[in-house]
Amino acid sequence: MILLATGTVANHLTFQKSGSGADPVIIAYPGSALPGSNIPDGMWSLNGSDYVTIDGIDLQDATSNNTPALQMEYGYGLFKASATNGASNNIIRNCSISLNRNNNTLAPAPFFPGSIGIAVMACSPVTALTITTVTSVNGSSSNNKFYNNTIENANCCIAMSGYPGSSPFTFCDNKPTTSGEVLATANNTDQFGGEPQEP
Repeated sequence: MILLATGTVANHLTFQKSGSGADPVIIAYPGSALPGSNIPDGMWSLNGSDYVTIDGIDLQDATSNNTPALQMEYGYGLFKASATNGASNNIIRNCSISLNRNNNTLAPAPFFPGSIGIAVMACSPVTALTITTVTSVNGSSSNNKFYNNTIENANCCIAMSGYPGSSPFTFCDNKPTTSGEVLATANNTDQFGGEPQEP
């Protein structure tokens, strides 16, 4: 899914379950690309979206996606829509993301190798091999927060590639928060990269 919509500082666009019970789980489609592809496979893209909160929406790569080409390259992805439209002030929290760490294929910058739980990229989701040249402060992807997520069985849990702007770095991506200031809001990771499986 590619989200293009945007909230505001006063009214976040919020995705969360209604009522009690288990969190909703989104199961991945069969992919067709590798991490080195210009259009990598992903489950939920925020493409230039701002002020979006995703709270307790779980992502899972399908067990039938049993080759790197079929498997997802990312769970949640934050991308630039254009040189003047980055993805900023978003919150992803209380989510469980389970991919496949056997997807560890190399990828050129700005993308990362293999499967990524949460990816913040200096590119668009359809030009993943080309850094988007930012031309205004609105093109930065800044102030994104990731709290209390469980990311497992991924080659990389949280990966960020920022725009390599020049001094005074006004157009660069700034101030991501990848865990809370207290234990209750920290992210949890398990079985990533080459870590052995637990018995």
